[in-house]
Amino acid sequence: MSVDHPTPYQDIHDDLSHQAAGRAPKAMSHAPHVIRRINRIAPAKHKIAEHGTRIAAKSTLPPLAISPARQMIRSALLDATIPPACSGSSPLKPLWVDEAMQRAYNIVRLTRELEHKAPLLEDGSNRPQTEYEMAIDLAESFWSLAKADDSDMQPCFDPLRSVVLNLVALFGPAFGKVSLDISVERLTLPAHKRRALVLVACELVLNALCHGLSGRSAGNIAVHLSRTARTVAQLSVADDGCGIAQGAFPLQRSIASDLAAVLETDITYLAREGGGTVARLSFPVPALN
Repeated sequence: MSVDHPTPYQDIHDDLSHQAAGRAPKAMSHAPHVIRRINRIAPAKHKIAEHGTRIAAKSTLPPLAISPARQMIRSALLDATIPPACSGSSPLKPLWVDEAMQRAYNIVRLTRELEHKAPLLEDGSNRPQTEYEMAIDLAESFWSLAKADDSDMQPCFDPLRSVVLNLVALFGPAFGKVSLDISVERLTLPAHKRRALVLVACELVLNALCHGLSGRSAGNIAVHLSRTARTVAQLSVADDGCGIAQGAFPLQRSIASDLAAVLETDITYLAREGGGTVARLSFPVPALN
C-alpha cells in the first residue's frame, strides 16, 4: 500500500505557498517545521474554492460523465475543504491548506471511481439520497473541525467516528464489498490536535481505499483508537489489501506524516499478518483524572 501520492495540483499549491528546501524533524508540539517549510501563503479561500475543477482537468483518469447526484456529493465535500484550510493558528495554516488540497484531489478521484465502478441505476432505489446524506454528514464533520480556537479542549469521538464511517460507506462500493471494523475510545484534545487526529485518520483511510484495496472485489479496513497508557493513545488503520514489504518503518514525508507531527509523533507502517498494511501512531494525550 502506497502512503503518498503524486500531487497533480502542484501549480495550485505554488500559488498558495513557497516551498522551503527540506523538511524539519517530526515530533514537535506545534509543528514548527511547517513555519520553516512554507514562508508565505497567498489568500487561499477563493483558490481552494476553484481547485476542484482544476484538479479534475489534470486527472489522469479517462473522461467520464458524472451524474448530477454524484456532482452534488463532490460539491458538498469540496466545499468542506475550505473552512479548515482558512482558519486556525497562523503557524499551522500551511499544513491545513496542503491537507485540504490533497483531500480535494482524493474526493475528485474517488467520485470518479464511484461513478465508474458503482454507477447509480434508475431502479427506484434510495441510494442517491443515502449517498447525499452520507456526504452531508461527512462535510459537516470536516466543517466542525474549524469551529474552535486551537487551544480549546475538544472531544474527538464524534468527528473521528463520523469521518471514518461515512468515508467507507460512501466510497467503499467503488472498491467492491468493503467491510469496516471500528472502535474509538473517547479522548479530549486541544482543537488543533483533534483536527490533526481526525484528518490523519481520514488520510490513512483514503490511502487504504485508493491503494491498499485498489483492483480488488472485496476488502476490510480496521480503525482503532484507544489509550495504551495513562498519557498515551494509539491510532491504527489497517487493511487487508496489497500490503508492503515485511518490517516496521516510517516512510517518506507526506501529508499524513505532517499531521502526525502536530500530534508529536511519527507514523509507522507494518506488514499485516495474512496480507495488508497497518499504519500506527502513538501520541501523547492529557492524563486521565
